[in-house]
Amino acid sequence: MAFFRKLSRFRSFPGKVKLSLIEAALLLAVSRMAVGWLPFSWYRKLLNQRKRAPERVKAADQATLVNWSIAAAGRHLPWNSSCLVQATAARWMLSRRGLSSTLFLGTRKGETGTPDFHAWLTCEDQVICGHHEREQYTILHSFGK
Repeated sequence: MAFFRKLSRFRSFPGKVKLSLIEAALLLAVSRMAVGWLPFSWYRKLLNQRKRAPERVKAADQATLVNWSIAAAGRHLPWNSSCLVQATAARWMLSRRGLSSTLFLGTRKGETGTPDFHAWLTCEDQVICGHHEREQYTILHSFGK
C-alpha cells in the first residue's frame, strides 16, 4: 500500500521536480559506488571536475531544489546514503546546472575518543547537505571554489 501512495505522490509532482528526483536517485547510486570502490585519488578528481552551463534560473532556487531532491530521494532508496555520498551527488547536480559549490570534509573527536568524519556542501553561502552539527567539525579539506 505504501508503494502505491508514494507512486501516486510522485506522479502528482511537476515534471521538473520528477526529473530532479530521478537525477538525485541515480547520482546517489553512482556517488555511493564511487565512495565505496574508487581510490581517493580518483574520487578527488571526480570532485574537482566542473561543468559550466548557462544559468537560467536563480541559483538559490536551483540549490533549494537540489537540496530537497537529494534528501527526498535518499529517504526512499534501499540503502543508507552517508553525508559524503549525499554531498557528492548534490555537487554533481549543482555542477550540471552551472552552479559552483564547495564540499567540505571535517573531523572531530567522537564520544569514544575515535575520530568522527563529516561532509557538507555549500552553494553561495547556503548549506545544501550535511548541515547538522557542522560547526563542531574541524575542516580537513575542501573541494571547489
